[in-house]
Amino acid sequence: MSHPVPDSSQWRTFTDHPFHELALSDREKFHTGFLKLAIERLGTTGFARQVFPRLPDGVLTARLEKDSIDLLIEVRDHDGGPVTGAGIVEVKFKTGLHGDQIKRYKIKLSKQAAYCQADIHCYLVSLFPPVPGRDTSRARVLNFARDVAPALASALDRASGLEPDDRALFTIWLGFLQSLEPVLDHFDSTALGALPEYPRMLDRARLRGIFERQRLLAVRYQVGALPAGLQSRIANTHGNALIEFFGTEGIFSYGLQWQGGILKLFIAIKHASKVAQYDEARRVALKALRSVILERCPDLRLVPDNPINKSGKFRSITLADWDIWSDCRDRPQDLNTILAALARDDCREIIRKIHTAAMVTV
Repeated sequence: MSHPVPDSSQWRTFTDHPFHELALSDREKFHTGFLKLAIERLGTTGFARQVFPRLPDGVLTARLEKDSIDLLIEVRDHDGGPVTGAGIVEVKFKTGLHGDQIKRYKIKLSKQAAYCQADIHCYLVSLFPPVPGRDTSRARVLNFARDVAPALASALDRASGLEPDDRALFTIWLGFLQSLEPVLDHFDSTALGALPEYPRMLDRARLRGIFERQRLLAVRYQVGALPAGLQSRIANTHGNALIEFFGTEGIFSYGLQWQGGILKLFIAIKHASKVAQYDEARRVALKALRSVILERCPDLRLVPDNPINKSGKFRSITLADWDIWSDCRDRPQDLNTILAALARDDCREIIRKIHTAAMVTV
């Protein structure tokens, strides 16, 4: 379903919210604290039941950072008996779930005497919907703008006797969550199409890196299965999201890195003490790898003559200027073409020669 570009008023409501100026908009613990406060202060409105369904009937209490769980909701009988139900809530703004993280939390919690008889449910509350292909079967996935915000608005309408300060806080939080919706709707519906207005607006809101990461996740999903010997990772350095596709050979890793609108070919070394010793060998290898890729990928208009960057554990050479906010619908196929070349035996042999030399002297 297509959604329109946010209009100037919607952008202004989003970018001018005070949470951005206070550097709170992307703080997971900040929003987790608001969820806990809402469960406690809006208990009679049904807020918690609407946001976190399937919990058994009873009195709800909420605990922050219990056994590394962001938010633990406990359910007890009205007579104050043992815990009969629990909700494990993980809040994610900057990252996704790490492997079987929420499964491990559930297993660990269920082994404790206080929870061994409890009906335990798991929830992931995030800024973005899950990227296709990500396993979220172990948790009910909720969205701040589309699930939490409507429940909060409804609860505030029904709340009676709420302290003025509490109402003011919840109203400000609600305004922030509602301001996200038109931006997220358009962002999601555009998929990998061009989003030229986003860098400037997201910089104002200090959320550019988070949206960049989500866009790179979408690219990674469309790349699909990688050639044998290669793997991928998505990370963040200095607030800028990046994606790497790489292989390893001894103390060396090599591959592609896409960050800040630049696609680089790199060879990295694990040990800083070995940088000078293998600096020239890596420089020669980078040029050789680039030559192979240019020969195998003639239609991608890669840059043939950029200089190699300065010496260090990570040495690279720019292959292309790829703006993440331009039309990226062809980027997954472009990456597949380059990765197929990089996985060839002649490229692997270039890296093995450096590794062989390294093994002689390590």
